[in-house]
Amino acid sequence: MIRSPWGPVGWELVLALVLVGVAAAAAGVYVWRRPPALPEAPSEARPEAIVPEIVDDEDDAPQLPVPVRRPPREGAGWVAALSTAAPIAALGLFAHHRRYEGYHRHKGADRPGVRFGAWLRNELPSFGVLGWWHVRGLLPAASAAEPVRRPVLCIHGYSQNGTNFFGLRRVLSRAGHPTSAVSLGHLLAPMSWYAGRLERQLERFTRAHPDGFDVVAHSMGGVVLRMVLHRRPALREAVCTVVTLGSPHRGTAAARGIPLLPEVRALRRSSPILRDLPQLPELLPHARIVTVAGDHDTVVYPVDTALVDETEQVVLKGIGHAGLLTHPRSLATVRRALAGPPGVH
Repeated sequence: MIRSPWGPVGWELVLALVLVGVAAAAAGVYVWRRPPALPEAPSEARPEAIVPEIVDDEDDAPQLPVPVRRPPREGAGWVAALSTAAPIAALGLFAHHRRYEGYHRHKGADRPGVRFGAWLRNELPSFGVLGWWHVRGLLPAASAAEPVRRPVLCIHGYSQNGTNFFGLRRVLSRAGHPTSAVSLGHLLAPMSWYAGRLERQLERFTRAHPDGFDVVAHSMGGVVLRMVLHRRPALREAVCTVVTLGSPHRGTAAARGIPLLPEVRALRRSSPILRDLPQLPELLPHARIVTVAGDHDTVVYPVDTALVDETEQVVLKGIGHAGLLTHPRSLATVRRALAGPPGVH
């Protein structure tokens, strides 16, 4: 195992970057237009040289050969893009999974029995579903059932948006929950920037639902929620139930060795932000809190970093980070958690 500033398997990230550059260069060469070609003269009358005559009338001037540019092959750009994107994506996923395995080997801990192939089979469908929800979220929403339960506010994770909860919102809407999903944006910004945006959303939601509401947060969204509740105690009383899905409450080992992204730095296991931030039971002693983790999560690990003491803890077998948003078992877990009475741990 190679030791490096990026962690015990950091060399794979360096290799991935090199191969991505090589693949991108190869794609550029592939789609580059071929140089123009001159039409060939008949073989039996190929002149050795062409000497133009000097004439006064331009119409009588001899016509020199005009370069003819061959049209590019149809679909060459798409073929090049797909042939480049597919191996790059596969390489990135492989390196990501190797970091996950390398961490557990380095720590000597028992890792979940998730090999690359099995993990990929579980997560790829979720990636596809989330991609479709990004598109579906732009279309008009279907009519919701009559609201008979508390409203639910959904908070997404890093680099995502509110469309991640399209499936969950549909499930909750059928159960009688009016729902809303925030989109905090994704920038190279400190965590306080996200907290400021969520704070304004929570203020509006509290004014709209003064009798109380529930919150579902995925990944980094759970940490941002804690930051807002910590600095705005007045917003705590309206929160009745909180369900977090794969939130790195105690940081994640996946954030190690990534120095350029301020959001990721803040989610390291040694992060001072997380060390000084109160956990949800301390912030919301009156609320019901459910922390959910997936044992195939290769983004937030070890598994116990997504679980918090003095909360209802749920570990979903065979579900990864994206699957926590899309898998029917995960959606059913959230629906059941929100159907129960608030204030019971």
